[in-house]
Amino acid sequence: IESIYKVGETRYEDISLKDFIENVITDALAQSHRKTFDIHKDLDDTLTLYMDSNVLRKILFGLIKNAIENTPGEGKIRIKAYQTDNHIGIDCIDHGIGITRENQDLIFGGFFHTQETEMYSTKEPFAFNAGGAGIDLLRTKILSEQFGYTLDFVSKRCDFIILDSDECPGNIAMCPHIKNKEECYNSGGSTFSIRFPSPAAM
Repeated sequence: IESIYKVGETRYEDISLKDFIENVITDALAQSHRKTFDIHKDLDDTLTLYMDSNVLRKILFGLIKNAIENTPGEGKIRIKAYQTDNHIGIDCIDHGIGITRENQDLIFGGFFHTQETEMYSTKEPFAFNAGGAGIDLLRTKILSEQFGYTLDFVSKRCDFIILDSDECPGNIAMCPHIKNKEECYNSGGSTFSIRFPSPAAM
């Protein structure tokens, strides 16, 4: 547990969000052997966040890794950074398999996987449906309490693999239920959102 939430000495600094997020995406893609998906970026290039860079990297890397592992081949992930009157927000949106309603209340519990026990396997990190223990999401939730941001998510399970025991073929072109990518994008997915209080709102 200590290895999950321990971050060492914190050093706050002004971070240019657009450049920072793009660097984290590059790092994640370099560690992933999967290249058959698209990442779309919608990043406000004027945003600056006063935050510890090591902590922010852990948060973003975990969310992006989670999105990649839940996105089938030829799928799409979208990363947004924006500002409202009250907060600076970062959304990690995947159009993947989604989370069943039964599992949504448990997703931040850690050491929890969303597949049936007999289907569970520890594949390589970033592999589709890798079946991790949920440590990245647990870390993100724990750090939110320490660093004052909120973490929310919404998810819709894919219309064609409703149960945890139902399997996605892992590539949009192999799905027998759809005719094109857009139908897959619209059938399921998850959005994880982190929101930092805007300086103007503090």
